[in-house]
Amino acid sequence: LQAMEVGLGIDWRKKPFFAQACDYALYVAPPGSPNSGFGDLSYRPPSAGWGPMVEFFCRAWAGQPGSHAPYWQWWRQEWKMHGAGGIAGFLYAVRLPPPPSPKPPADWPASKVFRGIGVASLHTNLLDSRQDVHLLFKSSPFGTQSHGHNPHNTFQLNAYGEELLSTCVYRDLHGSPFHYQWAHSTMAHNGVLVDGQGQIKHTAAPLGRIAHWQLTTQWDHVVGEAAEAYEGRLLRFRRHVVLVKPGGKSAEANVPSSRSEEETKSAAKSAAAPSAGAGVGRTPLVVLYDDLEAREPTSFQFMLHGLGPFTIDQPKARLRLERQQAGVEVQYVGPVGLGFRQWDGYQPPPTQEFPNQWHVEASTQEKVRSLGMLTVIVPYRAGERPTWSARRVETATEVGVQIEGDGQRLTVWFAKPGQADPNKIRLEGISE
Repeated sequence: LQAMEVGLGIDWRKKPFFAQACDYALYVAPPGSPNSGFGDLSYRPPSAGWGPMVEFFCRAWAGQPGSHAPYWQWWRQEWKMHGAGGIAGFLYAVRLPPPPSPKPPADWPASKVFRGIGVASLHTNLLDSRQDVHLLFKSSPFGTQSHGHNPHNTFQLNAYGEELLSTCVYRDLHGSPFHYQWAHSTMAHNGVLVDGQGQIKHTAAPLGRIAHWQLTTQWDHVVGEAAEAYEGRLLRFRRHVVLVKPGGKSAEANVPSSRSEEETKSAAKSAAAPSAGAGVGRTPLVVLYDDLEAREPTSFQFMLHGLGPFTIDQPKARLRLERQQAGVEVQYVGPVGLGFRQWDGYQPPPTQEFPNQWHVEASTQEKVRSLGMLTVIVPYRAGERPTWSARRVETATEVGVQIEGDGQRLTVWFAKPGQADPNKIRLEGISE
């Protein structure tokens, strides 16, 4: 970019992408995140080597009105990333101003949809992963090729600094049997199989997209479409993802601008952190609604993965995973019975050692042409496992799930297929 500017007189800053170039890093891996998004080898936090690239954009945009550079500089310092050295460091010093003073993104929306690449990053707290519930979702018009191989309508979940529901982004050698046959398969991710079969692998075809989103201070709603990725086996696959963040207010409304940066950061963390012992109407949770229609009667499998074994209660269609800092409970609330199986490891195995993963497949016990599966996901801090229950509710035009616990009741309603607005949702009982 510097060579383009100096040698050819091209002002690269006029391309809108570069004004937002580091937003993705900030949203996908806030300070303290246990991982860094989708794609090969992103199971680790951002490396310090990201620093020089982020430094370039921080310095190149320093002093520009409305620039995001102060926020990027804050992110870079929070991760303790080093600056550029060698020739790059020399060129930075000669051609660019110093980086701006860091500013925490307390006035930014907690969640963001990167529509162009089909990734939604939904948060309750953007400032510190240890206080955050973070759901990352993908349904991409760029396909499932190369490093960004994750299938469409899949997700991963972090909460309170812990990776809870994992995506498989390990890679021994690019194109190895493990990498192409397991890591690139839909079975290896938190997605849906049709009669045990996943999506087309290794394709740039635009077979997924984020069709709708609405981001608010109290809940986020994203809809992905991915039927075309299943090679004609599905007529419809719309996955609704709702992150419920009750009691949420914008950080900007709660943090006076007169405070110091440390005070701002501390206050925003406190505003977004749930109180201990809060009921389901006051603690963050996730609701999925999978609206599926096949060409012929079929079975559907719903995959979940974690870094430890799940406890499964098959009669209640419920499972739990406990980690050091946090845990998660999941309940399927569907119109048909489910059978469960769990295993660990990888097939084929990688040629080097990676953290082990456990895999749970929840499969419909009868073949159906259409299915509306509701899934409730409740993350919690270690030692603060909530008591809650969930049941399916329906009207002529809506299907929903009613969640109760600790004297609170929350109902999330979705439009049934065929309604005028298939993206319409309603929430009842969310705390202001």
